[in-house]
Amino acid sequence: MVMLRKFQWLKSFRSVTAAISLSVVTVAQAVESPRIVTVGSSVTELVYALGAGEQVVAVDVTSQQPLAVHQLPKVGYHRALSTEGVLSLRPDRVIGSDEMGPPPVIKQLQATQVNVDILTTDASVQNLYQRIEKTAALLNKPQEGSQLQAKIQHDIDAAKARFKGEKPRVLLLLSHNGTPMVAGAGTTADTLIQLAGGNNVAASHFERFRQVSDEAVLSMRPDLILITQSSHEAPDESRILAMQPGLAMTPAGISKRIVPVDGSLLVGGLGPRVGEAALALATEFYPES
Repeated sequence: MVMLRKFQWLKSFRSVTAAISLSVVTVAQAVESPRIVTVGSSVTELVYALGAGEQVVAVDVTSQQPLAVHQLPKVGYHRALSTEGVLSLRPDRVIGSDEMGPPPVIKQLQATQVNVDILTTDASVQNLYQRIEKTAALLNKPQEGSQLQAKIQHDIDAAKARFKGEKPRVLLLLSHNGTPMVAGAGTTADTLIQLAGGNNVAASHFERFRQVSDEAVLSMRPDLILITQSSHEAPDESRILAMQPGLAMTPAGISKRIVPVDGSLLVGGLGPRVGEAALALATEFYPES
């Protein structure tokens, strides 16, 4: 009888110990693999590029890459988030660019137990590398961060190796349903053009994005026109040229040097694909190199 009681006690003790061990493992896994909501195209791509995509439970609608994000819930446009919408996904962490908002929603999220990490979107390679380091630290991916920086720099150096002769005059149009906007100084597009060895002809006229007249476009005399597109849809070049006839009379329009660019590259600062994009554009800018 005594032996039976000892056996039952030992069996009960082992069950409790196993349950406690399982709980510890579960908690540890939750700590190591937090539920993350990413806001901003470049932020989402960065988290995936660092190998933490399996932790992402939702993204904003500007996040189009990688393709896996299309299977995830959306929290809305990155500048028009709702507190309820984000919290409904039960995130442990929200990582977004400094463009996400509105401010009251961000303050409400910060007042909860959710960690809110905001990455600056200064359009420079130096800022990109700082964001990679910060995000890699948040995700405990320091080695992946170093490898990603090295790859981006390798592509940028390869793009520079193609530069030959006079820089082409480039104009980038942000293609939407309405009148196209032109990218000026201080934009991600301006930095991308420079990394590819081009001269953004609008940069000396204004900052950010702005609608311009046909006369202004003609006076800029671009040799090549970049038109943004979604990652799954080519831009309607004929429609854009029809809306802004001055483009057809530029050197770029006459020589038909119109190149599509993935618009998601320009949202939320430079992203991890900027090196690849710069190299691809450098090939378009300097086809004989």
